[in-house]
Formats: sequence, structure tokens, C-alpha cells
Amino acid sequence: MIQSPDVSFLRRMIRDALVATVGCTDPSAIALSAAHAGSAVFDAYAPREDAQTMLDLIARIDVRIDPKLFKNAQYARIPNTQGLYGVDLAILLGLLIGSTDFGLQLFQLVRPNLLACAGRQENRALVHIRMAEPEIGLYCETRITLQDGKSGAACIRGHHNTIAWVEEDGKRTVHNHACSGFPDQLPVREDYPADTERLSMGTLEELAMQVMALSDVDLPEIHAAFAMNRKVWMDGEVGSGATYGLSRFPDSNNLVTIPLISRQAVALATYRRMAGEPVEVMACGGSGNHGLTFFLTVMHGWALPGIVAERSLFHGAAFGVALIAIMKERTGIITSLCGCSLTSALAASASLAWGMGGAERDMLRAMNIVLLSLGGIVCDGAKPACAYKTGLGSQVAIEAACMARQASGMDSGEGLGFRSFTGLLHVLEELHTHGMTSFEHTMGTLLMEKVHAGSPQGIGSTP
Repeated sequence: MIQSPDVSFLRRMIRDALVATVGCTDPSAIALSAAHAGSAVFDAYAPREDAQTMLDLIARIDVRIDPKLFKNAQYARIPNTQGLYGVDLAILLGLLIGSTDFGLQLFQLVRPNLLACAGRQENRALVHIRMAEPEIGLYCETRITLQDGKSGAACIRGHHNTIAWVEEDGKRTVHNHACSGFPDQLPVREDYPADTERLSMGTLEELAMQVMALSDVDLPEIHAAFAMNRKVWMDGEVGSGATYGLSRFPDSNNLVTIPLISRQAVALATYRRMAGEPVEVMACGGSGNHGLTFFLTVMHGWALPGIVAERSLFHGAAFGVALIAIMKERTGIITSLCGCSLTSALAASASLAWGMGGAERDMLRAMNIVLLSLGGIVCDGAKPACAYKTGLGSQVAIEAACMARQASGMDSGEGLGFRSFTGLLHVLEELHTHGMTSFEHTMGTLLMEKVHAGSPQGIGSTP
């Protein structure tokens, strides 16, 4: 049984899982490491507005990055670049932007002069990328060496916006704080995994009860997430929806059309973000696509006829965000399976089953239907085509919640399914940490082949 964690920890866990972003979190994290490395060496050398003069002082830029982060960052379009992409482009833009105050929203500061400078072949050649050990986790270390031998470096580790350390001429300063883009940056708590583990040892009903102890004033990020992510979808409806071939389904609150409307909404919002439109998204569990999939699915699903009035949308969303944080603690932030569809759909299905008055069995049945349906979808990197996967995840989540409440779900013990929350977490952990180990090497090799076959690091080439 859960040993009743204090409300402050649960509140913090939900807050830490939600981060405002502009652009894909993976190239943003890489750019953030470069911005910090540049700040360690450049403030006394050249103003940021004279971009080429600054780059002329550099002898080389060495980037050590984990394979999963490279996989996710390489083909994700960068905002304000007219659809360009590439790890080296993210590095150069982060360095030239220079500001470390905007966290994962720093790409909103891309300007035409910076993009022109970063896109030059001779400048791209300054960047040398090598892979870190796969087991190191989310990691990007950027080291800048100047022509006169001076150097600066910075490291992102553990989470996309967590600065582990900054180094100036060999003198390393440990930071270990989250760059959220907000003034109250939070130190990373060492006891966080233990507290999250305690929550995962209980039942889904116990976790939902803990969330219900939170008041509305404890959930401002949840309210902001719905507003922010809904706007990405709605603005796309009147803007780029027709361009992407995603026309709107007619509004309805029946069990047939709601999953389809939600699928279209999630797909459109995902495509806009992955295509490089400079939209602000509330990421969840380290991913903007997670945030779009989860919040838009729960928002649409709450229009289902079976939703119980006493169970609020905001508490349902907070419950799901807590589930995502717990699952991510087991699987890691960047995963071999497609977390944007699988993890988000698992959490959304449980939230919706709870919202319909469901008990432990109903929530577990909904999650197992999702796992049995989407458990084989791999993550082959962030890109516009992710819209197909996130849209599918949204539809499956709503249908799974409905099937679970109608007692027509599959046997929870079959295949990957499990009859307890702790057992389901064990399955997810085993799949990600052991079952998919060779996939990352294979995927990394395939992506590097594409990079070498196209323009340097794939910038501007057609995948």
C-alpha cells in the first residue's frame, strides 16, 4: 500500500513532469547544452549579434551524445528555420542564440542572420559528433575549443532541461538544476526516484486518491497545459490543417466519433510541432508529443457520455501526469518503444477509465488493452510522421477506456498484459531496458548511414 506521500511531493512530481517548449525537446536540449558551453567561454570574446566573428574564433566543437537523443534529434524540424534539421544545426543555433534563460523555448530566438551563419558548410564542419555509451541515459556534452586554446563545456544529463555541469578552462562547476524557462529554477532532488518508487508500489486507486487531495490551486500547470496544447490544435484547424491533409471530423459526443476527432486533433497538433512551426507546447514526461497526445486525448475523452460529474477533468489529468512520471522513472525519458503513443495512451486510458467511475480493475483493463494494441510500436526518431503514431495512440486510449468500462476488454493476463499495476510497470521496464537493447544500435546505424549519404549531418536534406 502507498504510504501516503505528502501533498507537496505529488505536487512537485506533477510540476516537474510539465515543461513549456518551443520545438522538439531533443534538439532543444542539445542547443541548450551549446548555449551554456558558449556562455562559459564567449562573453569576453564576441557579442552574439556578430555571429560569424564569434564562430571564426572557434577551432572545433566536440559533441558527445547518447544514441537515443541523437536518434530523436536528427530529423526533428527546428522552429524558425523553414523546416531545416540536424544535430549540428541545433548545436550552432544554441551557441549563437547564447541565452540560457529560455530553457527549452530558446528556438523562439532564432533570427535570419543566425540561421544563415549556422547553415554555412564551413561552420557546420566545426561540429564533431560522437556517441556516448548507450547505458549512460539522456546525455549531451558540448565542448567548445577556441583558436587560442581556451575552452568551455556544458552537459545536459538525466532530463532535457537539467544542466549537470558547466566547465570553463578545465574548471567544472556542478549545477544540477532544471532550466525551465521560468525564474524559479529547481534543483534536482536526489530522493526523487525513491519517492516516485514509493508511489509505484501501490494501486492505481490509491494514487488517484492521493491526487484528489490536491486542490485546483495546486494544479496551475495542468490548467496551462490544456490551454496551451488545445491552442496548437485549434490554430491548426483554421491554419495549416488543410495543408497537411488533416480535415476536421464533425463534432459529436458519441462513442464512435470522439476517438476519431481526438485522433485527428492529436495528429494535426503533432504534425505542426514536428514540421517546425514555432508553437508553444506543454511537454509531459520529457516530450512535447507526449503532452499533446495525453492532454488532447483526455480533453476529448472527457466529453464521453459516461464521465462522472464528481471526477474533474483537472484531477483526471493530474492523475495521468503522475502515471507518466512513474512510468518514465522505469523506462527512461527517451525510449526504444514509442512513448508518445504508448506511454501517453496508457496514462490517458487510465485517466478516462477513472473519470467514468472506474475502479482498479477497469483502469488496469484499459491500460492492458492499450499495451496489447500498441506495445510493438518502436521509436524511430522524432519527425513529422510521428503524427501517425500519436493520433493512433489517442484513438486507442479512448476506445480502451470505453471497452474496459463495458467489461469487454481482453484478458488482462494475456501476452504483455498484467493483472496488477506493479506487474504492468515491471513489463514496461523489462521491455525497455532488456527487450529492445539491440534496436537502438540498429536504429543509430541506419540513421548515420542516411546522414553520411546526404548533406553534412542531414541539414536541409530530404529524409
